[in-house]
Amino acid sequence: MPLLRLDRFRASLPPRFPAAAFALLCLTMLDVSAHAQAASGWLFHVDVVGTPKTTRTNSEGLNGLSATFTAPADATNGISLGSFASGHAGDGASPGHSQSCSTSMSLSVKITATWQGADPAPPSVEIIETGHATASATIPTNYGTESVTSNDGLESSIGNSGIASTPATIPPAHLTVETGGTWSITRSFSATSSSSVNVPASAPQTGYSCGSDSSLDSYSVQIHAQPYNFRSASFTDTSGVFHPAVVIDNPNATLSLSYVWSSTDGKNSDLTTCTFNENVTWDTNTTGTVYSTQKVYAPPSPPAGTDAQGHPIGYLDPTVMGGPATNGAATDTFSPDSAYKGPYATISWWGDQTYVFSDSATGEVNTPMPGPASGSFRITRAFAPTGTPSGTTGTLTISTRGNSAGPKILQ
Repeated sequence: MPLLRLDRFRASLPPRFPAAAFALLCLTMLDVSAHAQAASGWLFHVDVVGTPKTTRTNSEGLNGLSATFTAPADATNGISLGSFASGHAGDGASPGHSQSCSTSMSLSVKITATWQGADPAPPSVEIIETGHATASATIPTNYGTESVTSNDGLESSIGNSGIASTPATIPPAHLTVETGGTWSITRSFSATSSSSVNVPASAPQTGYSCGSDSSLDSYSVQIHAQPYNFRSASFTDTSGVFHPAVVIDNPNATLSLSYVWSSTDGKNSDLTTCTFNENVTWDTNTTGTVYSTQKVYAPPSPPAGTDAQGHPIGYLDPTVMGGPATNGAATDTFSPDSAYKGPYATISWWGDQTYVFSDSATGEVNTPMPGPASGSFRITRAFAPTGTPSGTTGTLTISTRGNSAGPKILQ
């Protein structure tokens, strides 16, 4: 189902130009169509590294804790760890006495992801990690001291101190991982907390408490979907319309090229933060005129035509258009303008086109689509004179990516 069609539109020129406006054309007609991706994805597995440890002690003799940790079951495109805590080591002191307590937690895991499915494995992936470890201490006003540190495995050290300290929450962190079908990361988490209370004999009450807690509260890693494996291919859209990889209409000098792409997490529907676009920059070395302030390229006229008001027909420079990357397919059509006029001569102009994507989550803008069909390519419109006298009629040939359509007879 076509989601985008870009037709002729106009843009005003600065007052210093005699013509008030240009008629603007897109070089191509880009239909971004829904297309199903073959079932693929990453299988995540967690191994515990070494021995998880927890301790808790206080001056009353409380010590030792079980240090069992159960790795989560394998999951697709991301995984989350359960919490792991050393528990509470509270204690208290009456006037004239001292008490202390401490807790610690440490856990290391190796997370391995293996590509499964029909598509080739992505050469790299963006992953998002979130989580927090907590170390907290409680001390009575005026009579205690405390020490709190935590390490979530994502940043070198996160510490919170003070009475009833809050968790150290880590914002989502993007990380690019080079892959070869399998990749792994190792993460270590730790938290330690200690507190003590030294109550003078003159204290006005009894039961001055100190407390300590250390825990991994949460951690997850997820694949951030981006497009890859951009390639020339035929496809059938969700409306049942078949789009051949290449369609050449010589009498009308029209070319249609179809492309498909995949998602790095195996699901095109997850490409919600990405858009797919074509980006065309124009030949500024012909006898045409470039109005840089408006970024409008006007090819030579003739053969380029004019609109009903006599304004020359031009192109936005660059010409950018596209649609949502979630569709996974697009058909790009290159066709003549209906307003060409003679006399015709041997002349051509061109635009250099690149297919790109932008990602609002990572801030990437106009990144070339990765895959076999990646890279810049030239679209050329070549005119030749015919007729008697020469130039009263002409021909047009459009060529790109090793394909040519035409010659079309121009009157």
